[in-house]
Amino acid sequence: MNKPHLPTVPLLATLASLLWASAFLGGKIALESLPPLHLASYRLIGASIILLLFIRRNPFKGLTQNMPYLILLSFLQTIFLFIAFNIGLNLVKGSYAAIIIGSSPAVTALIATRVMKEERLSVRHYVSIILGVVSIVFLTLGNKNSTPIELPAIIGSFILLMCNVSSAFASIVMKQRFREHTAVQVNTAQIILGTVAVTIIAHMREPIVRIHWSTSAVFSVLYLSGVTAVAVTIWMYLVHRPDISIARIAIYKFIIPSAGALLNWLFAPSDPMTASSLIAVIGMSMAVLISSRGSPGPASYRNAKGNHDMVSDIQRG
Repeated sequence: MNKPHLPTVPLLATLASLLWASAFLGGKIALESLPPLHLASYRLIGASIILLLFIRRNPFKGLTQNMPYLILLSFLQTIFLFIAFNIGLNLVKGSYAAIIIGSSPAVTALIATRVMKEERLSVRHYVSIILGVVSIVFLTLGNKNSTPIELPAIIGSFILLMCNVSSAFASIVMKQRFREHTAVQVNTAQIILGTVAVTIIAHMREPIVRIHWSTSAVFSVLYLSGVTAVAVTIWMYLVHRPDISIARIAIYKFIIPSAGALLNWLFAPSDPMTASSLIAVIGMSMAVLISSRGSPGPASYRNAKGNHDMVSDIQRG
């Protein structure tokens, strides 16, 4: 058996988070031409095609016995997440979306440590989470495009919070119920199931309208499809590994709001950098650096045996 290649964990977690951060900019461009649910549908269709071309085999082979859990994983990670995120983002603007979405590491750590006995956090990791959450508050205060707290904003905030909860439980299901299968196979199968469901819902909720496929819209959908295929596969691979703690690896998601803020400063002149938002980015970066000093999993995970090489996982998927 190969030994765990732990140095690759921070790189993979950072890459997935950076890809997710860049998706916000691509999504804004695509939404100028596509309605939200249809965008989610096309994005998932593209991701499914990319993954199928990559693994070149039936992703459902050997998963029939675990079909109930595969459907549950698809609902949590794809169907609910994509639909609820689009609905919540339409109800919540700017600062409120940032603080709710950015709370994902704290929500994941809280749920994982309560649901799974083997999940434990050290004092250093708790400090990282607190620093990250405080930094997101600074990022929120630095956003001049804030919105008064009204009923739609409250509903939207709750929906986005449920996205974080759904993502956390998806990671737990992936880790506990699919130990005998490779992460890339399971992720491909659950995305395909989610694609079918989201596409049906999109056509039911958003009647087909004439869509203007501009060059920027086509490029954005293709890019978002690639982000979904690559980032979700990387993350599923990481949480699937028996030597990695879900609560600890989730702290790397603090990269998402900080990287998203940097992209806005570069490509959105209407959202200039402020002192508080700069402090927030520095704080979230420090949170990730503090957390990355040490192993991504407690002793019970680190002693787990198995092949933890991503290339081998993909080839076997």
